[in-house]
Amino acid sequence: MKKLVFLRENPNASGGAELYLKWLKASFENSRIPSQIRGFSGSKKLASWIKALLFNKEARAKKAPDELYFSLARIDSSDIYRTDDGVHKVYRKSKKFWWLNPINFVHPYLEKKCFENAKCIIAISQMVKKQIIECYSVPESKIEVLYNGVEFPKKIDKKSAKKQLCTRLGLDESEPLVLFVGSGFKRKGVKELLLALSEQKSAYNALFVGKDKQLERYKTLAKSLGVKAHFLGASDGASEYFHACDILALLSAYEPFGLVVLEAMSYGCAVIASDKCGAAELLDGEFIASDSTCASKILAGLLADSQKLEEVGLKNRQKAKEHSLEANVKAQIELVRRYL
Repeated sequence: MKKLVFLRENPNASGGAELYLKWLKASFENSRIPSQIRGFSGSKKLASWIKALLFNKEARAKKAPDELYFSLARIDSSDIYRTDDGVHKVYRKSKKFWWLNPINFVHPYLEKKCFENAKCIIAISQMVKKQIIECYSVPESKIEVLYNGVEFPKKIDKKSAKKQLCTRLGLDESEPLVLFVGSGFKRKGVKELLLALSEQKSAYNALFVGKDKQLERYKTLAKSLGVKAHFLGASDGASEYFHACDILALLSAYEPFGLVVLEAMSYGCAVIASDKCGAAELLDGEFIASDSTCASKILAGLLADSQKLEEVGLKNRQKAKEHSLEANVKAQIELVRRYL
């Protein structure tokens, strides 16, 4: 049997992919499949495009004949490649002047080689699968779609959780809580969400959990738009907010999946997601937004109807049960066994 090696450039980063990798490794160990995680050994101070190229070269050089590479990074020697970062060739279209950054040439170069050489590609949404096929003419038979999984909370009490959070933050608990969770506000659509919130006639409070270098700029924008926004900074875990809030909104310009969507659903939140978010595939069509105007209309309908808001949240919680972390990991273990 081959030795399983997971690859991620910086496996100790705080992102969703890195957290998922730790879960994945532990689950494989519990199934008696030993593995190791291999990251980039060079300087973290190098430019991102240089690190990407050097990590690719390093991974190829270190690969032993008896090793199976399960990569969460664009590596041309991958056996199994999981597309947590989506398709960069599509993502770069969402950025102005993308050609000024070398990474926007390096990543498409590497992902093309990765898609060509990998024995199996795990797409984390149907959206990503479609983009891989359209951009790189990869055979559909080579791609497996496996959505992300979530640790399902066994017991929730949204009223109590909301009361505690509102007391801590000094908010009126009778008003619906709209939540955003994420870092990198531009890509994740914070401006669009603020615009949508500014058009609401119903009462609400909006919580923004995450960090951004331009945080003060977004605070200023929220104030100028008259949005009741509370910027709470980064958090080690957002379960407290998912538990207490009524609506999660994620209006990303590009999001291969968006685990926060599934996490919010598991806590009984209504969710609004952009049509460029892979996890939107889990939602009913009426909660998928094409722009801020569309998001505003969806928000208005939920904020004005407390009964509908509760019903949607309960329905989402039931849907989330179909995508447990345990089921997700089991499916990936079965897939990996084919190649070991």
